[in-house]
Amino acid sequence: MKRINVTIIVFLAVFLPLGFFVGCGSSGGGGGGGGGGDSNVTISGTVENPGNNDLPEEGVTVSARKASDNSVVASGTTNSQGVYTLNVPKNIDLYFSLSKSTFATINSAIESYSSDAIVNGGVVPEALAVSILQMYNMPGVTQWSDVANDCTYALITEDGNENEYIGATITADPSILILYNDGINNFSPGGTTAGSDGAPDVGGYELGCAGGIYTFTATDVVVLNSVRLPLLPGELAVTLLQIP
Repeated sequence: MKRINVTIIVFLAVFLPLGFFVGCGSSGGGGGGGGGGDSNVTISGTVENPGNNDLPEEGVTVSARKASDNSVVASGTTNSQGVYTLNVPKNIDLYFSLSKSTFATINSAIESYSSDAIVNGGVVPEALAVSILQMYNMPGVTQWSDVANDCTYALITEDGNENEYIGATITADPSILILYNDGINNFSPGGTTAGSDGAPDVGGYELGCAGGIYTFTATDVVVLNSVRLPLLPGELAVTLLQIP
């Protein structure tokens, strides 16, 4: 089974990996939905809370949402071990959302699944999500509710050896503000990825955003790779852009 890194990175005094990580295998868990059968695959995983020593987080709603219209096709809740299981339709574009009271809603990159997969994740307390946006110098953000009408995102770039990729230019379609981390967590327009020791390499936002699917492409002389993110008002899209 193909192994895809789609990792979430968030700010927590130091930066810690949280992750949407898609790999092979399966695990048991709580939750469900979507029904079984040959037209479905099983997605399971564990959700942790890095703000609580990476312990499993109970009571997180994990929703598989159709990329075309953001409708929920399956949802479940993590059990006391932070584990969930969903049955989702095969071969359609989906993304996963993690949500819980006092935590920001986090959306993964868009993928389709032809076989069972493991998708682990991490919840992001609202205060940590706000810390990311404040590093972007996003205007007027003091609490998560301040971005209810705005779209926000964060990207990590990594090579095939899981080292941060230095020197990539990121573009977006449709266009959106792209801010580069200078390596010491100062974000500004222009430049290339500089490596940031686990912090987002690139991030940005759009005020008063209607939402949609945005394709982010990494280029370094030639096109390296791209990833699709669902940007929605009041939610944070975060992923790893894997560069072969």
